Amino acid sequence: MIGKSTFKDGTNNDLIHPNNRRGISLIVLVITIIVMIILASVIILSLNNSGIIERASEATSKHNLAQVKTMANIGYAEGIAEGLYADSELTDYTKNYLEKAGVDFSDFGVTVVRGKVIVTENKNAWVRDGFTVKRGDQVLNIGDVIDYDVALPDGDEWRVVGVGEAGELLITTLKIQKPGAIKLGSATDFEKAKQDFTNAIEILDNACNEYGNSNKALYVRSMRADDINVLTEYTKGVPSADWDYTGKSNEYGNLVTFTQETPAKIIGNGTNGASVEYSGENTHEANGFTYFNFATNEFITLKGTNYNGKQLATVKSDMYIYRPKSLPNWDATEAYPNTTLFYGVTAENTGRYWLADRYTNIDIDHISYGVKIVSLDKFNYPIVGNNSFIRSKGTGKEFSLGIKPVVAIDPIVDVSKVG
Repeated sequence: MIGKSTFKDGTNNDLIHPNNRRGISLIVLVITIIVMIILASVIILSLNNSGIIERASEATSKHNLAQVKTMANIGYAEGIAEGLYADSELTDYTKNYLEKAGVDFSDFGVTVVRGKVIVTENKNAWVRDGFTVKRGDQVLNIGDVIDYDVALPDGDEWRVVGVGEAGELLITTLKIQKPGAIKLGSATDFEKAKQDFTNAIEILDNACNEYGNSNKALYVRSMRADDINVLTEYTKGVPSADWDYTGKSNEYGNLVTFTQETPAKIIGNGTNGASVEYSGENTHEANGFTYFNFATNEFITLKGTNYNGKQLATVKSDMYIYRPKSLPNWDATEAYPNTTLFYGVTAENTGRYWLADRYTNIDIDHISYGVKIVSLDKFNYPIVGNNSFIRSKGTGKEFSLGIKPVVAIDPIVDVSKVG
């Protein structure tokens, strides 16, 4: 008869076998878990040492960077379609587009320069702090000589001049490049003069192209007035000790509305209370009234008697001029040529150069249009000034000056100080 098995001592086998099996199972389970933990630790350590985890993290970051770049380029294209052309306008439009599209770009710098959308990661960005620039533990001074692989003539050097909107390091030359070689305007061809004003920024930027022939460069452009204004701590339009246009028709920011009273007289009334009266060559009776429409980036000439009694245009004055020597941060103890930051990175004691900024000057007998410059006074002190080569009365001038290239160094590139 088959029955329950027993040990010799009479103990029932079925009474102890299940517990024995459960004990062995628990031991096996514990051992298995320990082995799995050890194997997992080994695998994680191996992956970390091989850089796979780090590369995966970078891949995620790059994916986010790529996404922001893609959306920023779409926003930029829409801005172009809206008729915008200035870098500052397109930058603002692109950022607004990203915000409306729900793209979080708080970890990125975004700007538009010369038709190129620049997107950089803030973790690599340079930051300006007074007259120093910083990236992580690296600190450079404005004016420091930098190792950049585009050779310059006459032993010239590349120097730190500032930081761009996307955290890119900006460098420029100590000396004027192509002195007297870049011509704008025309004394004999008014249409040529108008074209040069319309395309002035592009002309000056293109003249700097050769200085951006490096893998380190994000872009290259001509120096702007704001590159200097930041260094001199000058606020646009603030009257200087040497030039004060307060209450005049050409006061910075003054809006003047022009009306054709008769074929021989145009009246302009400004928001600041100043008024002007144009007659003779400025009127429709002669050459017509020429003004620049910045919204459409074109000159418009009104000519003929059908404008009598009608409003012609509203024009904004944005001309300013100043001598850095007159500003509070000027070091009066140093003789020229001195070592102040302004001279170290923006000017030398010979020649003049263009700044890639257009301006409008509403004078007492005409409106003039031109491009800002750096020139020197009779004591060889630099002046941030203006060269007008278009007049509303239909005449032009021409000037030939040099340039100052500004190169933007990609934030991911190592930067070495010379000396």
